[in-house]
Amino acid sequence: MSEETHLVAVVFSGNARFMLQSATSLLDEANQRLQSLERLRRQFDEAVARLERYEVDGVVSYREVVSVVQRAAVIRLLAMDLEPITAELGDQASVISLQASDLVEGVDEVAELVNFDYQKRKPRPGSSVYTRLDDLDRDELFDAAAVGSALGFVPADLHVGPRGARMLAGVPRLPEPVAEAILRKFGSYARLRSASVSQLDSVEGVGPTRAQTIRAYLDRLDEVGLLGDTVS
Repeated sequence: MSEETHLVAVVFSGNARFMLQSATSLLDEANQRLQSLERLRRQFDEAVARLERYEVDGVVSYREVVSVVQRAAVIRLLAMDLEPITAELGDQASVISLQASDLVEGVDEVAELVNFDYQKRKPRPGSSVYTRLDDLDRDELFDAAAVGSALGFVPADLHVGPRGARMLAGVPRLPEPVAEAILRKFGSYARLRSASVSQLDSVEGVGPTRAQTIRAYLDRLDEVGLLGDTVS
């Protein structure tokens, strides 16, 4: 590779001075950031799996909750850092952009559901967990204690239980109003997971067929959680 491929162009606009990197340098930087994003996504998935296992065992603390939301926030940050680089590269970064899109898929949704499940008070409709983190600087976002404090998830070792919104979000073709009615009825995942088919059927909008589907889904969650305990 010739040295010229890494030359930097200097562009002046009025009194402003802009440095434009070569395509090769930008591609190198984009790939490095993509690798960081891949590592964070693996860590995020591991944190979610750990949270799920602890939920099945009923031993969740705010520490596990913060671990999920913090990693989601850092993934979001790294993806935002990557955007101007891929924008400058244009078509040359199409594959990188596609890979980055795949890596962030579903992360925000999980973070919002986890936040909803564990906040002491239900978040307002349309609010975002990331809004609570806006006052943190970049270094603080990498500090679990700072993130936990901003979210109100303290003390870290306090044992807590979820409402169950994230679990219901995985039930196939379950309308949101029906999911909300179920959450109002049972109030917590602990009560939801012990609900019988007839108890689920009694919730307005559920019906016998959907009640059986929900019960089967909750049973599978328990099985997956128990399996995770045996292989972790």
